Amino acid sequence: GNTRPLLIVLAFPRMRQRLLIALLGVPAAYSQLRVAVSDGVGFAVRDAPLTLAPSSFNVDGQLALARSCPCGWPQPARADDGELLSGSLLLLPDAVCTEACSPLGVICAAGRFGAIAVLFSCSYRVSGDAGEQGTAQLFDDEYIGVQQLLTPDGCTDSSRELVSNETCAALPAAFILSNESQILAAFAKPPLRLNNSAVDRFANVSTNGTATHSPNASIAHELIWFADINVSFVRDSIGGDDDIDCAVYRYVPLVYLCTVPLWWVLTVLWTWNTYRANAAHARDLHRLLCWVPTVQFVHGILSLFNYSSCPWEGTIALVYATFWAVLTILKEPVMLLCLLLVAKGWCITRNVLHRREVCIAGTIVALLYASVSIQLSMQSIVSLVPMVVMYIAMLTDIAFSILANLRILKAQLYALRAFGIDPCSTPAHRKYHMFVHLARFTALFVLLEVAIHASFTGRHERFYWLFILLHQLMELVIAVGIGYHFRAQPFNVLFQQVQQVATELADQLLPSITTVEVRESELGGPNLIAWRPSLDLNSAEAHLPATLVVLN
Repeated sequence: GNTRPLLIVLAFPRMRQRLLIALLGVPAAYSQLRVAVSDGVGFAVRDAPLTLAPSSFNVDGQLALARSCPCGWPQPARADDGELLSGSLLLLPDAVCTEACSPLGVICAAGRFGAIAVLFSCSYRVSGDAGEQGTAQLFDDEYIGVQQLLTPDGCTDSSRELVSNETCAALPAAFILSNESQILAAFAKPPLRLNNSAVDRFANVSTNGTATHSPNASIAHELIWFADINVSFVRDSIGGDDDIDCAVYRYVPLVYLCTVPLWWVLTVLWTWNTYRANAAHARDLHRLLCWVPTVQFVHGILSLFNYSSCPWEGTIALVYATFWAVLTILKEPVMLLCLLLVAKGWCITRNVLHRREVCIAGTIVALLYASVSIQLSMQSIVSLVPMVVMYIAMLTDIAFSILANLRILKAQLYALRAFGIDPCSTPAHRKYHMFVHLARFTALFVLLEVAIHASFTGRHERFYWLFILLHQLMELVIAVGIGYHFRAQPFNVLFQQVQQVATELADQLLPSITTVEVRESELGGPNLIAWRPSLDLNSAEAHLPATLVVLN
């Protein structure tokens, strides 16, 4: 299986956006926060836009770090004070405000000083009994204890807006995780562009009635630091085409163009061996396994057309994307179900599975299908958790099933040897080696799957074609390895060996026999005499014919 489940789709939210439109027929909001460092290095930051934010926006500017809570900032005294944050995105780090400061108050304060967007750390507020409010200690290990979050979506759910008489224009705003806000804050430095008059006006700022610092404190320590990085913040409620970079998928169709013929060959070979060459030895399991190369072949064709249709404009492109998404969701459960049935020895070591095993396997497959569907439709990293859990449950069931069959077959081999029978000449020996190879290929599949995804985490956009190529090669190797050992074949090794020897020695052991074919017309006429018990063949009767024909 690819597994793959769909980490590929998670790495490309714009492609997932298209699939949601194709499957559901409705638009879904899409948000992206990217940071560009001065040396050209860039990275993405997970964000959860606030409901206060506009439904769509596209802002780009320098990052500004709040060194005190914006809810305590004074009103701008002069016109140029309203441009202190002009063209900047304001970041509120951990513990910079109290619970009394709502996101609405921060947005209004930032807007008064010209900010174009606001980013909130999930821990930007501290509880009221945590002490007096002051400047945030960014990299101090003594943070207020908060629940560890894996996604900023939880921050928006827990955020509550306080009643306020403030009215201001909506700004792009979003929550980010605490550790990611620390990374961004590390780039901040004291400002150099603010004049001395601004320093004097803000040096003695009082926050919520509490004096903060001495009159000689600089504005760099009182209000804002600026970071030498550029932040791009985009939110699109309809999933426009402008943000799709089709160059990422440029070589992906070539990968499928090379692997699709291989899956077609495997489909033909497996079908021919199952229904023609070894039809007498084929079981229901072998006929079920025909779906493995067939599904891979069809999925490869749909992937070829799907990635070639980027940026997915028009009805035909959405049709490709729809069928590709449906088959991608179905492929993983089908592949793992086939592997699970092979591991349980269905039609190999036993013809019927226990009802409890069937119920457990069916439940795992159904939950795996549901988790893959959820992962495809959500942008959050949390959606990976149920899918990974179900993958682990499925692989655990497969591993225990393989070990159980190996124990049973090994016990049978010891019993045969105890009765003086050569175990190597029995079907049990052949089946034991089949399950040994199955255990090896299953372990190889898990190791390669983890290695490939770990190696390409964060690098999908640069080497997506290589990711797909390695994944396809891995699937081909695993499918060929398991399919070769579990193909339809006779298991009675001793009978095959005896049959082969008998065929080779037949000419030496049997006498030479001449076969004569007699036409029906030659069996009638007056010159033929029927044999009878009283017929004396030794006498020299003149009326006897010269040729004797024996009909057996």
